[in-house]
Amino acid sequence: MLAHEVIWNRFVNRQGREDTNIEQDREMEHHNRLFKEECRHFRGKVTTASIDRVSHAAQPLDAILKNGDKASQAMSHRSNHAEKDISAGILKLAAQLHSSETFKSKPLRHHYAFPSFAINPLQNLNLMDFQEWLKDKVKEIGRRDV
Repeated sequence: MLAHEVIWNRFVNRQGREDTNIEQDREMEHHNRLFKEECRHFRGKVTTASIDRVSHAAQPLDAILKNGDKASQAMSHRSNHAEKDISAGILKLAAQLHSSETFKSKPLRHHYAFPSFAINPLQNLNLMDFQEWLKDKVKEIGRRDV
């Protein structure tokens, strides 16, 4: 149950189609934008009652406006953010990485900025200590209330 919630409760799908999920944070930002747009109409004369009224009406009002736009086949506002075709850049970068053998294992390769870092980060790992630590963590997770 908890695993299902962790995996599936991070996104919102308002359109009901595949590949239209957005993060909950972004969905909340959309709600905040609607709320702020409605509050701007008060021109600085904001009261607790008006905030309460806007907070209850912003989302239903947005749904009504979107349905009206859809019914009237109104043109949607286009964003200034045009999606660029980056495939050529990706292919160029991949070719550079391949030709420089960036991901090929080379003995004694290191970065000059990190001279004290071990080439193999696991070379100093004590397997017995790691197994004990892992067993403790598994027991600890097993004792938690889910």
